[in-house]
Amino acid sequence: MQTARVDLAAGRDVTLAIGFGATQGEAVGTAGAALRTGFGRALVRYAAGWVGYDAGLVPPPARFPGLGDAAARELRRVWYLSANVLKASEDKTFPGAVVASLASPLGQAVSAGDPNNTYFGSYREVFARDLYETFTGLLAAGDRATARDTVRFLFERQQLPDGSMPRNSLVNGTLAPDSFGIQLDEVTYPILMAWQAGLTDRAFYSEHIKRAADFAISHGPSFGSERWEEQGGFSPSTIAAEIAGLVAAADIARGNGDRAAARVYRGVADDFQRSVKGWTVTTNGPKTPRPYFIRLSKTADPDAAITYNVGNGGPTLDQREVIDVGFLELPRLGILPADDPDVLRSLAVVDADIRRDTATPATATATGTATAARGRRPARATATSGRCWPVSGPSTISRSATARPRRGWPTPCAASPPGSASSPSRAGRTPTWRRRRSAPRPRKRRSASSTAGRWAPRPP
Repeated sequence: MQTARVDLAAGRDVTLAIGFGATQGEAVGTAGAALRTGFGRALVRYAAGWVGYDAGLVPPPARFPGLGDAAARELRRVWYLSANVLKASEDKTFPGAVVASLASPLGQAVSAGDPNNTYFGSYREVFARDLYETFTGLLAAGDRATARDTVRFLFERQQLPDGSMPRNSLVNGTLAPDSFGIQLDEVTYPILMAWQAGLTDRAFYSEHIKRAADFAISHGPSFGSERWEEQGGFSPSTIAAEIAGLVAAADIARGNGDRAAARVYRGVADDFQRSVKGWTVTTNGPKTPRPYFIRLSKTADPDAAITYNVGNGGPTLDQREVIDVGFLELPRLGILPADDPDVLRSLAVVDADIRRDTATPATATATGTATAARGRRPARATATSGRCWPVSGPSTISRSATARPRRGWPTPCAASPPGSASSPSRAGRTPTWRRRRSAPRPRKRRSASSTAGRWAPRPP
């Protein structure tokens, strides 16, 4: 590396051009071309590109109840900035390859200058679960084109021959060096994405969606690890994604004339929906005498005295002690109503155990994990320290819903009343379910009592 001294006396301006290339000559040529173009012209073109992009988005409301003009202006500014961050995280060569983050975690403990750490915990890769969250933001912002590109990337570049998705891939779709295992929510979220984006034609169904749905029903409800990538077992958040994805797959199959597959997908989704509480709600846990959701049950028996090490330098705990907010995927996806008693009770348990009151409310990852600690430094180079997650997304949805149950819930996921129509709308919608007359099969434990029955997508 060469260094140079620049005289900045008397307020002189200096333009620094950085060029990248496969060779030194290419890099120098790129930097020289940038200098010849001029910074001013590049800046104007850059700004015009983002102004044009913003003009194509759905504008946020001009006013927000309870906020003054200044606060509303700031919220609108952050709204556009957030949409821009999502779009900026997309690879410029492979459309739809939106990375999980432009940064890498564990920077306080892992040297970025060590070539052996090139892919250690890098988030500059594509994770199907993270891409699903990005997809929902793009749809909400009105960038339907990029949203559809993310679906095509997952199915056309990342999907494996057996129909599953890898944990993560490089931006060209090839398996990432740090990838490991299969996570079922990363298999079924893409199906939901395809349904919402309207990519449901016969070819896309037979070549991609059907293979993913078949993998899910042959491996679910518990296979691989759950969303924090540390434990295997019966996870409320993973099972919620499986149910939603399979219901979407059933609707797509039916639309393409594959009624036999549609019945299978719907039947498995029904079984998972009726069983999820029996698999993941403990009735004899230490947090409260009444039932509540746990992070996961190892053997589908949430009342069993089973212990496991939570990982990342954390302790070994009874499974009934470990909670997180993963159960909120159930009301967010419309599988349980937001005012479900077990959901509300579990939300209170979360607030009492892993909520952290900061400038804005936040929740730790889960009970006992290193990320649930209060800012301690990592015990070793690869251990995480205590960091909180902002209360947003499903947690905010659930809190809003509990204040206004059933009607007026600010999402398209509210549980619909018996007898409502069952044809879905795909324009940015999440499938929800309606009750039919057929009764559920008896289960080993109590079922999801407030939502038992067979379910189908409903219109907005």
